[in-house]
Amino acid sequence: MRNLARYLVSLCIGAAIAVVPMSAHAKKPANKIDFEQILKIAKQSSSVDEFVASLPAEMRRNFALVHSTRNTVQHASLIEPRVILSTNQGNLLIAFSGAQDRPGSDRVEIIQYDEQGFEYRFHTLDFSAEALASKKSGRGSPTVNRNEKSCTQCHHGVPIWDPYSDWPGMYGYASSFEYVGERDIRRGAALEFLESSRGNPRYDALIGLEDAIKNSKLSKKNTHMSLRLGRQQRDRLLGKLRQLPNYPEIRTALIAGLTEYPGFYELFNKNQEEIKSRVRELEVDTASRLSEFDRRKEAFALKVENRPLSLHINVEDLAPSIARFRYVLEHYQIDMGKFSLGFGPESFAINEGNNGREPLLADLLFDATQGNHASIKFKLSATGSTKHPKVRSLFLLMERSKAWNFLDQVQGTSAMRKPWTFADCHDLLKKARTPE
Repeated sequence: MRNLARYLVSLCIGAAIAVVPMSAHAKKPANKIDFEQILKIAKQSSSVDEFVASLPAEMRRNFALVHSTRNTVQHASLIEPRVILSTNQGNLLIAFSGAQDRPGSDRVEIIQYDEQGFEYRFHTLDFSAEALASKKSGRGSPTVNRNEKSCTQCHHGVPIWDPYSDWPGMYGYASSFEYVGERDIRRGAALEFLESSRGNPRYDALIGLEDAIKNSKLSKKNTHMSLRLGRQQRDRLLGKLRQLPNYPEIRTALIAGLTEYPGFYELFNKNQEEIKSRVRELEVDTASRLSEFDRRKEAFALKVENRPLSLHINVEDLAPSIARFRYVLEHYQIDMGKFSLGFGPESFAINEGNNGREPLLADLLFDATQGNHASIKFKLSATGSTKHPKVRSLFLLMERSKAWNFLDQVQGTSAMRKPWTFADCHDLLKKARTPE
């Protein structure tokens, strides 16, 4: 059965991305890079150039290039893009301007994920002449500003990274197959940047830069960044929930909400009509917020890329489950902050880099069944059928069957519907691939 599932999904989407649920007690990698290690490097550096060149190879290999930014401090342009580096786990992000003589070029921004508090911490390193000469920095090393408040004005407590698969303002903007290679309208600018970057120590420190540009691998790097940040965001959401004494009860309600379980309203000791009315209000509000987020993102794409998004948020598909997700949090008086890393405080997409609802559901089921729920592993491919709304829901439908069976057991009820099977999903796939 698992092989059949992998086969079905590989027909749908395909960029060789594997997604697995995270255990609540997953072991940390032995060589994980932490914030204190980065601070040690900073204290031994007297310039941004020296600091970047001294960073671990892992981070200098995981880069993203920003040519149009909403950041008001660090300069970015097509010829001098801003650089964002990441650890393999996504627990640390480091950003700096590639320009050496522009405003903000002597400042490094760091986002640290606090695994104990399940929050992001924002810090800056000031390599300006004044900072290097100050007693606070220890003379000759940068001033470290921990928990920098100015960062949170734009970030709203989380990193800003637009949902997969469009990243306006980034080199490697769209991962969709129609924009890869020679047809990427930014390819000429990227090649020009590559030539002009030679001799700049900040760009020279990036491992694989020339290969990524010449062989159109920047979209892949953006996709990997999405996966890392999406995984970290899921860890944040689940970490906060697991700390609550009534987490098992909340978990059951969230599984029901994310899968639009028919018995969802019966899980709460309240008037069902009142619940339905409130969920409808949240659904309308969620749809409005998602649509506004999508419009704002496309406006930015048109401004900086001169082309529309290649993939829009499927509001009709997302709004019902996210509205129920929001209702559960509201009912239990849980303030989760932002669900999404998209720009703006009102984004509730939960869809960073194929690391959204489906893996979040898998994690909740993994917890609920003490790890007996089979891991989700599938390959994604780029076929035109993925644009069909039914196929976009295929993954959720397969997990929905497992979730509803679990919820029926919890509730002690008989099956309220014919559960989805892989055969049903196969039929759905064939219908979706048939021209209407």
